[in-house]
Amino acid sequence: MPSQLTRLVFRHLLTSQPIYYRGCLYHLPSVAATGSSRSKLHAPIQQRSLWILSKKPKRPIRDADLDPGLQQILEFSHMERIRARLPPPEKIAISWEKFFKAKEGEKRAILDFQAASLYRAYLYLSKSELVAEKPWIRTECLSTAMSVLSRRPRNRSRAHEDLVTTIYNDCMARPDIVSYEKQIFGNYIIALSHLGATSKALELVNKEKEFIQKYNVGEQTYKQLLYGFSEEGNDTDVLEIADDLARNGLFSRKHQRVLVTHFYEKGDLDKVKYWYTKLTDGEPDEYTVKSALKACLAANDLTWGRSIIEDLTQRPLTKPLWDTLLIWAAGTGKGVEELDRIMNVMVRTNKNIGRPDENPDIVTINGLVEFAISKKDPYLAERCTILGQKWNIHPNAQTFILQMQYRISVGDIDGALAAYRKLRAEEVHEDLDGPITNQLIQAMCVPGRYRFTSIMEVVEDVNERKMRFEPDTVSALCVLHLKRDELHDVIDLIQTHAFHFSLEERSKVRDVFVDFCLDPAINTALLWDTYMIFHQLFEETGRDIRMQIMEEFFRRKKGDMAFHVFNHMRQHSRPDTRANRDTYIKALEGMGRAKDIDNLELLNNQLKLDFEIEPDTRLNNALMIAYIACGEPRRAYAFWDQIINSREGPSFNSLKIMFMACEKAPFGEDRAKPVWERIRQMDIDISSDILASYVGALAGNHLHEEVKAFVDAIEDEFGTQPDLKILGTCYNATRSNNQKKGVEEWIKEKYPHVWDEMEATGFKVTTEGTREVKIDRRLTA
Repeated sequence: MPSQLTRLVFRHLLTSQPIYYRGCLYHLPSVAATGSSRSKLHAPIQQRSLWILSKKPKRPIRDADLDPGLQQILEFSHMERIRARLPPPEKIAISWEKFFKAKEGEKRAILDFQAASLYRAYLYLSKSELVAEKPWIRTECLSTAMSVLSRRPRNRSRAHEDLVTTIYNDCMARPDIVSYEKQIFGNYIIALSHLGATSKALELVNKEKEFIQKYNVGEQTYKQLLYGFSEEGNDTDVLEIADDLARNGLFSRKHQRVLVTHFYEKGDLDKVKYWYTKLTDGEPDEYTVKSALKACLAANDLTWGRSIIEDLTQRPLTKPLWDTLLIWAAGTGKGVEELDRIMNVMVRTNKNIGRPDENPDIVTINGLVEFAISKKDPYLAERCTILGQKWNIHPNAQTFILQMQYRISVGDIDGALAAYRKLRAEEVHEDLDGPITNQLIQAMCVPGRYRFTSIMEVVEDVNERKMRFEPDTVSALCVLHLKRDELHDVIDLIQTHAFHFSLEERSKVRDVFVDFCLDPAINTALLWDTYMIFHQLFEETGRDIRMQIMEEFFRRKKGDMAFHVFNHMRQHSRPDTRANRDTYIKALEGMGRAKDIDNLELLNNQLKLDFEIEPDTRLNNALMIAYIACGEPRRAYAFWDQIINSREGPSFNSLKIMFMACEKAPFGEDRAKPVWERIRQMDIDISSDILASYVGALAGNHLHEEVKAFVDAIEDEFGTQPDLKILGTCYNATRSNNQKKGVEEWIKEKYPHVWDEMEATGFKVTTEGTREVKIDRRLTA
């Protein structure tokens, strides 16, 4: 159809007349041009504020805190997923190398979603190498990548193993590998042992024994295999490797430490004893002794523990062994006074043997406090801290961290906060205070415990030190800011920390947003803002969770907002998030409940254009329900025609929905009666629900005499007595109060027990002022 606007534009251009848009509020009125005066209300109003210079600019949204090079790698993954044109391989290679170079200096493991994207990018580069006939990534950088991948990930994934294995195989096939092969081999074994693939590492070790002998890395390699099998809880392979090492005379103190610690943690004292005494060359180190003594305390076998102590006292004790002796004394029930006496003995003994510098220090005190914490004895921990003060031992950062730990465990948040303030004056290496500081913030965020300003004091201090927040901390702070409607702070918080979480950790933060969105107490405007943050920053969220939020908007009768949520799913690039048939059905049913005909039309149009969705009976049922609820029962007939002409055919729900459409539409009996006759001709069981629906279709079109005759014949024809559902539907479908009185008298006369049940169930008054029985007539697809 020709555009009226186009004709108007050309007419004015040909006659040299100006073009005006009458609805614009910001053009100057022109009496000469328009031939009429305009209201002064439409003229632009100039205002000059006294405080215009002091007006603050709008706060910018913080960009996501991503590792160098990761943005390009993630964009590549997205483009590959949507099958768009991919960037040139040289750009991906630069970003890939930049990422691992930054990670090497950061000393952090890569995350699961990072590993997946890096693996896809590496495969792309490998395919491109076949065409370009040159490697896009240098061997030196691959060696760096192997070093980074050897770090223990917080959440291991298949992508980690695929990436590290692919890189290792490619490296070993390169001619310039000689300078890096020892390091790459060692890092590959470590990486596999951290990823739950120690059996794969063992196969490689058995195949590369000449390589291990060449570089003399046997002791470290087998130690790593023992660690890996120990983490996996694989006792069989742990013992098999250990026995082989012992038979070949290769069993060392490093191997002994792993085995004794492993079986101590498993609670197997017999194997602890066996491997503790297995060493033939030298004495067990202090770490092994500590694990053995802890195993004795855990199993309450003090006899063997005392024999270990007697063996130790036969030789000069080193400082770590004295510390272990004190922990043994604390574990056997010795009080702080007895510990004080042992420390005095330690000082005198070391003085006599010429070791005056090996006196109790803060490491000694911290070891005692840490042991008390492991025994869940905060009182003993506090007394050990006081013991250190008595000895004029200055506490260090670890002391304050331990203080915070045991004080938080008993709910003494004020005490933990005091320890934290002292900790700020100490130098902390490698963010050792990170976990406990996160616990402190989480404890302070408990509602009603601390003022917002007190919490932010700690948060700002942590931000200044660029410490990473844990997922639970980000979750707690997000809830705090959301309740205060501080959306910018929520976005900044997520942009700063959430991209340093694994997918599992991100889901914890995401669930906070979901729970907040599903809270009926929050207002709709805040719900929408929260959803938009959630939608933009948690792109990986699946379909089911998004459908819950869509349902919440429908519950609030906000069909337009629910439609946007649906549209976000429909346009999503991930198959597990894109709208499917069930999504359409839920959306259509929701539009019906919201009675939003405009957005229902948009939804129906999108369904027609969606080539991935083939309408079936359930989907057509949902369309019928939606149009009936939106006051368009005649539109539902078209979908009924599609159902009966389809191979699948109508369901029992389809029949009930069709009769409901006939009830609501004028002259609906003309459609209902042929359908009913067809049902009667089929040898199927007719339920009370279908009987009630047909009665409603007749009653809704004022056929009350037919209704009475039909209901009176139900028991004879179908063996079912008219019940509350059938008669209640008949009563509700009757549209005028005068007709309802006639139906009421008939029910009272013929079916008084049902009328009594109707009165017991109760009545409600509709918006039109008509009384209805409270019965469930909800339709589902």
